[in-house]
Amino acid sequence: STPPCQPSGSSTTLQIVAPAGAAANGFDKSCLAVASGKAFEVDFANNDPPNIHNWALFTDSSATNQLGGGTISQPVSGGQTQSYQVKALQPGQYFFHCDFHPLTMTGTFVVAKP
Repeated sequence: STPPCQPSGSSTTLQIVAPAGAAANGFDKSCLAVASGKAFEVDFANNDPPNIHNWALFTDSSATNQLGGGTISQPVSGGQTQSYQVKALQPGQYFFHCDFHPLTMTGTFVVAKP
């Protein structure tokens, strides 16, 4: 299947935001993409006070095997930012969500061959 998004250039720093209303309406992006073979950073901003959020990356939507990002014990408060360092991944489609709003704040993470 065609990935829902592709990496833009060779950047290894990605941004994602929890905008106002994110608990109901999700992240500002439903897809992030990076090239395979390189470690990368995801800069997460919580612009949705007073709610806590985070960003967590998993192999798939079962969310049982975490690959990076935050955990439920590391909430990001409204107005705060957090950078997550993630090791290089094999090409494929992965899954991300907010641990605190796992039904509404979800997305696809694409790792593409450069």
